[in-house]
Amino acid sequence: MRELVLLALIHIFAILSQVNPGGITRHGRNILRGYLRRYLNQELEEEYYKIFETTHDFYSEELSSLNDEELKDEASLITFQITNICRQIRKGLLLEERMIVFLQLLEFVYEDSEVTSQEQKIIEIVARTFNVSDKEYTNSCAFMLGDRMDEVSPETLILVEGQGGEKRFSDSFKNKSKWNKLTVKGLEGSIFVLHIESIHILL
Repeated sequence: MRELVLLALIHIFAILSQVNPGGITRHGRNILRGYLRRYLNQELEEEYYKIFETTHDFYSEELSSLNDEELKDEASLITFQITNICRQIRKGLLLEERMIVFLQLLEFVYEDSEVTSQEQKIIEIVARTFNVSDKEYTNSCAFMLGDRMDEVSPETLILVEGQGGEKRFSDSFKNKSKWNKLTVKGLEGSIFVLHIESIHILL
């Protein structure tokens, strides 16, 4: 992946961590490192992670220095920055890469199981700018949250479970009978797999 795209992504992660009231968690940092590790060797991973830390501190200082009047425009400023960055990224990514980036951002935002209105707006901007279809946007968001599987298009969901008739987490969903199913002997619990149709990958 080109340096320009990686740097732009780091800016998005840094901005997202600012709009989360709790800031960036250890799990959030691990998600970012996992993304960098996908494309970089260990030395470059550390280099780009340091760039993230610097960028994160920069945005933190910028936002903390705003006065009350300027804070009213903070949301629009962040929206403007995210839109520009996404347009920049889009030029350097194939469809599959754009979708992977979108999914990584979802994981980053949803890692604390809470989504602020500002975070949701940013995700919507990224999806729109990356031309993510309404169907895959809804499926991906519902799947990432985990407890909204009934909102996922049934034909795109695969349920993997063991044998036996004991009560399972999956039994709480009304669409269970419509899902694709795979039985694995000895497996305890439930595993949900989402088919991303546009790029033919399983999540």
